[in-house]
Amino acid sequence: MKVGVRVPASAPISHIVGLARRAEAVGLSHVWFPDSHLNYREVWTVLGAVAVSTDTIGVSPSVTNLATRHPSVTASAARSLTELCGDRFILGIGAGDSAIGHSGLTYSRTSELRAGLMNLRAWMSGAPVGDGQVGLRHRGAVPPIFLAASGPRNLQLGGELADGVVISLPRLAEKRALVAGAAATAGRSDRVEVAVVAMSLIMADLEQEAMRLGPFVIRTAQVDGTGIFDEAGVTVKVPEHHVGAAGDLGHPASLTDAVAVASKFVSPEAAVWYARNCTVSGAPADMLSTLQRLADSRVDRVTLSLPVGTPEELIDLLGSEVLPKLTHGG
Repeated sequence: MKVGVRVPASAPISHIVGLARRAEAVGLSHVWFPDSHLNYREVWTVLGAVAVSTDTIGVSPSVTNLATRHPSVTASAARSLTELCGDRFILGIGAGDSAIGHSGLTYSRTSELRAGLMNLRAWMSGAPVGDGQVGLRHRGAVPPIFLAASGPRNLQLGGELADGVVISLPRLAEKRALVAGAAATAGRSDRVEVAVVAMSLIMADLEQEAMRLGPFVIRTAQVDGTGIFDEAGVTVKVPEHHVGAAGDLGHPASLTDAVAVASKFVSPEAAVWYARNCTVSGAPADMLSTLQRLADSRVDRVTLSLPVGTPEELIDLLGSEVLPKLTHGG
């Protein structure tokens, strides 16, 4: 199983390049960057800088969307990145979140994602698309496309058309079954890669510190539903999701403020349950145990995001105390 990190480009690009080199040096598989143009540095600029500054580590937008950029623009950018770093690049696509909220746009429906994925693949392959039958003039390799999905229709679309799916930990088995079933129905002989993205909080006392994950508990309830919390017997209320706006708890300008707001909706018991079951958190031994379980279940890759602290802390801990002890499985 491959293990990497997801790093929001909140710092200057020169610093982000240093983080990617650090992750490469300790043996991480990949470093992924969210695409939210007003929250972070512009993702394709960051990807290009990292691609030419590293040698082995994988890079990807996690994830871009087909609303703020036309698919033909993304196709050209993806081919250009692949030219820079070859098979280290993966094109991560999703329905959109904070990036489209900032722009006053709407999520891509499954039908729009389907059309966009097919057009992306055609443009990247050099085929003409649309009424004008216009294609990319520069040639190059076609990178794999990973689709971020949470609902049944998008999970099935990923199984049918994508090279991989990017999913969260809640209801992991159910999500994998939907992807595998759609791939089988489509008659695919290749395996759709399963890439899990999870929050990771380094903490010695999970019971005392789990409330720092409160905003992300709410975001999970908004995306995956409150059913997982209801089944566990813990309490989570779901406030209105102000996607891309000041009240967007999933992308807070101040985590301290967001934690205070989230405490009105998330019980301490729910935060602890979420930390144990939906993240890779705790002491290093706890994190290793969760990652080993995922490796044993044949998850292909895990990408960790640190909401509290610095990326250096997570990168160094993974390199020194987790990766050397992890059996990477099948």
